[in-house]
Amino acid sequence: LRHYEIIAQGCVPYFYEITECPYLTMHKFPRLEVMRLMQIADYYLQTESLNLEAYLANLNYLFSYAKQYLTTKALTKYVIEQTDI
Repeated sequence: LRHYEIIAQGCVPYFYEITECPYLTMHKFPRLEVMRLMQIADYYLQTESLNLEAYLANLNYLFSYAKQYLTTKALTKYVIEQTDI
C-alpha cells in the first residue's frame, strides 16, 4: 500500500501501464485522477510546459479523496458496511 503513503505525503504515484490494471483491482483507488496527473506530468516532460493550475487542482482533489476514502478509518468503515458486522 505504498501508493497510499505516497499520496498521504502530497505526492502522486506514477503507475506504468495503470490502464492495464483489472477493473476490480484497487477499486477504491482514484485511478482517473492519478491518470490525469500522470498525463500532466508526461506533457511537462515532453514540452517543459506545465499547466500548474490544473496540476494543483487535480492534486488537491486527489489528496482530499485520500483523506476521505483511503485512510484506515475510512477503509474499516467500508469493510464493516460491506460485511454487515
